[in-house]
Formats: sequence, C-alpha cells, structure tokens
Amino acid sequence: MSPNSFNDLKELLEKLPGIGPRQASRFIWAMLDFEPKERENMASLINSLDQHLKRCGECLRAHLATKSPSGDLATVCSFCQPISNRDHSKIMVVERDSDLLNIEKSKIYGGLYHVLGGALDLLEKDEGVRKSIKFLKVRAESGKVKEIILALSPVKLGEFTAGFIEKVFEPFSKPASPAGGSQKLKISRLARGLATGTDLEYADETTLKQAIDNRK
Repeated sequence: MSPNSFNDLKELLEKLPGIGPRQASRFIWAMLDFEPKERENMASLINSLDQHLKRCGECLRAHLATKSPSGDLATVCSFCQPISNRDHSKIMVVERDSDLLNIEKSKIYGGLYHVLGGALDLLEKDEGVRKSIKFLKVRAESGKVKEIILALSPVKLGEFTAGFIEKVFEPFSKPASPAGGSQKLKISRLARGLATGTDLEYADETTLKQAIDNRK
C-alpha cells in the first residue's frame, strides 16, 4: 500500500462518527491482517449497502429497503407511511439513527422522527445538518405537525443546534393572530432528566421516559 492510498483510506475512515486519525490507522492495520476473502467480502457488502438500506424520504432515518406495491423500492419508511399507526402530529428531532433506535427500544414514543445526521458546529461545515433542518421546516409547513420535540444530546453542540432550530421555527410558534389564541406549532425540548453531557444514545429507558413525559 502506497503512502497516498494509506492516507486516502485513513481519511475515508475518519468520516465515520467518533473516529479520529489514530483509530482510523488502527482499523487499516487490523484489516491488513484479514484474509483476502474477508476484505473482498467487506468491500462487496459496502458496495451493496444502498441496495439493502435506504434513507427515508421523509424522516431521513436509515431503514431496510422494501418494495412498494408497484414493485419499486419504497421512498419512505414504515413509520412515515400514511397508513402507519404512528402519531403524525408529532416529530421528534434526533441527531443520529442510534438515538432513534434507543428511543424506539424504550417503547415510550409513538410519533414520527427527523434525523439531522449530526449537530451544528461553528468550527466545521455542516451542510448536511443545515439541509436536514431546512427539510424539517418543509415538513412542518404541511400543517399536519402540531409539535416538534427537540431530542438532542444536552452537550454544547446539541444545545447550540436546538437553539438554532428554535430560532428557525420561531415564526411558526407564535399565535395565529395578534389577538392570541392557540399556537401554530409547539416546540419542546426533553426535560432535564437527562444530565448535561449525556449522550442520548446511551440514556436508559427510565431517564428517557422522564425526559419525554416532562418535556417543555
């Protein structure tokens, strides 16, 4: 392996969440000890990944690719299908698919989701996250959504992202008329059952239930 190919592979591995230069290098050295067939199998599985997993066209979560009645691959997941028994008036905003899976495992929430793909960081380009927030705004403009629940990790970047989203949706949450009345859209955050610095992915069921039930 030439220095260039090593560095190219290392840079690709660093795109994975939580993987820095040191961990990426360790992965490469470990894969070097794989049997050739194992490396071939890994490459084949990566190349065919989008044939088995898709991003939902609504909530952006990863889901198993299924065929629609017409025979084409479904563009939306089972949660977002109009015939699903989920509460379509609520959208819970999470950073990652792993956060969504943890909440689903607890069986304490029955609404829809919106996966941002990360958190906003002023020091880095977050085009994907910003694009996801813009799409969330489009979903809210449909008029079917009554509440957006910000379920972001209570860390610095999560708090900044939540504040940014609240600012984006501020016009939606004002009373429909100067005279007052009910709000157009409720924006809520998980209650402080989640300790500051807690990663939502690792929160236990009881903590999640308290945080969701007591959201403000």
